[in-house]
Amino acid sequence: MVNLSYENFINFIKYIRSIQTKRDNDLFIGVSGDKGSGKSTFALQTARFYVEKYFNESYFSFKKYIAYNNDEVYRKMNTLPLYSPLIADEAVRFAWTREWYKGEHKEIIKLGTQVRTKKLIFMMNIPRFAWLDKAYREGLLDMWVWLHSYTIEGGEMVVYAIIFEPDRNQGEKDAWHLNKLTKTKGKIERIGHFTPIEKIEKLVRNHPCFFDIFTFPKLPDELYQQHLKLRERRVFAQEDMYVDQKQIGKTISYNLVYNWHKIMEAVEQSRKKKPNTRMISDVFLKNPINNKPLIVQSTIHKWIEEMRKKVPQQNLQEIENILEELPENEGEEEDEMPEMQ
Repeated sequence: MVNLSYENFINFIKYIRSIQTKRDNDLFIGVSGDKGSGKSTFALQTARFYVEKYFNESYFSFKKYIAYNNDEVYRKMNTLPLYSPLIADEAVRFAWTREWYKGEHKEIIKLGTQVRTKKLIFMMNIPRFAWLDKAYREGLLDMWVWLHSYTIEGGEMVVYAIIFEPDRNQGEKDAWHLNKLTKTKGKIERIGHFTPIEKIEKLVRNHPCFFDIFTFPKLPDELYQQHLKLRERRVFAQEDMYVDQKQIGKTISYNLVYNWHKIMEAVEQSRKKKPNTRMISDVFLKNPINNKPLIVQSTIHKWIEEMRKKVPQQNLQEIENILEELPENEGEEEDEMPEMQ
């Protein structure tokens, strides 16, 4: 029967710490579950108990240990102390999108290298474990936490963490044996919101990758509300960064064909006779269907800055030389492109 105490949860934290220190390893942990199943709570409580026990931090800093996009992940990997926890909240929004798989495979190598160097505990919250690309699911993850919430007698909601570790047999093609999680004694098992934990325990107890199953403490309400406010603010701030790429391409193509005169007029009226972030947002990226910009100026500025840092300096100098030859034009202040250095 499942242990309703938190002893196993504390032992789990001690276990991952021993992997870090005794084996001198990092840990990639995938935390999956339905909406509202407790993914964030589990990751936060694991990190919170961990830093209190091993870093002597009585106050848990959300800003320090949570990342909401790729830039934050890489920055915090470089700045966090050795053995720190790091949570990629709603990881499916950034690091694990299909576009990221296709275009930036080198980023996963960089990610893995940085985690190993710092011996971090990197927890990724994702709705479904199977959404992860198989190569990364089997090549990177050291642990999988499957969360299942269930209402016990009295109406109280309890969340259970089911822990798996991969099969390290080099000859095994499916390191997590996912196909063995769909049937019990040949019968297909369906799991819903009201499926009792006892039924799930029977399904996983003899699974070759099963490690443990336990409950964990709820996040104090004050901290939970603080987390929700921070997440809402950060997610909405990033919202326009995830506009569908095809929609951006279609919008730019339409505006180049049918609104070229507006583009030219905007360039002529600009102070430096070149596109600026306002022009890109209000002309190039204005959706002709609803007449609203797809991307706000601040995001465009961030994109340009990010690319500017990656462009070879000799190319930047050539561009700067060309721009310097253009005549200045008096006009009202505009949100100009960042100066190239």
